[in-house]
Amino acid sequence: NKVAEGRPHIVDMLTNDEIALVVNTVEEKRAAIRDSYQIRRAALVDQVPTYTTLAGARVQKLAQTSERTVALELWQPGKPSVLLLDASPGLARVGVVTRRPPSPPTPFAFQGQLRAHLTGARIDAVEVDASRRSVLVRLSTDDGPRGLAAELDPRGGDVLLLDAAGRGLGAGRSDRARLQTHP
Repeated sequence: NKVAEGRPHIVDMLTNDEIALVVNTVEEKRAAIRDSYQIRRAALVDQVPTYTTLAGARVQKLAQTSERTVALELWQPGKPSVLLLDASPGLARVGVVTRRPPSPPTPFAFQGQLRAHLTGARIDAVEVDASRRSVLVRLSTDDGPRGLAAELDPRGGDVLLLDAAGRGLGAGRSDRARLQTHP
């Protein structure tokens, strides 16, 4: 239920740890704006990653800030943002943050690959697969569709660059033995 429609509703589910990710889109109506505020506040208190609409955003810049962390600096008319995909052990998360984490003194090789494939790309969709604990960002590029997948295993996952068929083109972990195919 929407918050204004009565209980149980999304804020109750957030408080009860029944929701792991919020995608919050808002209509320009008073009730929707009130609901949105309550949802965002509950998600912040309960440390649940929250997205607003990302489809259509363009990748302006990107950085690999650690072996398993990628930050996409996005542009949508009137609202620049940073999408953080972090597959680090114990910190696995995806979310929109206000600032990009600092870059390491020496860039990772995967960063160059990401920049070559994704700079200027448009986000088509962000898909969450709770059963696999993964997020897939689908993008359109001049060279065709690409994907950026984050494996969110709390013991440590990875960030993968995928081609149109879901085959791995590269991965954040330098010791990654093989690249998996993602749907």
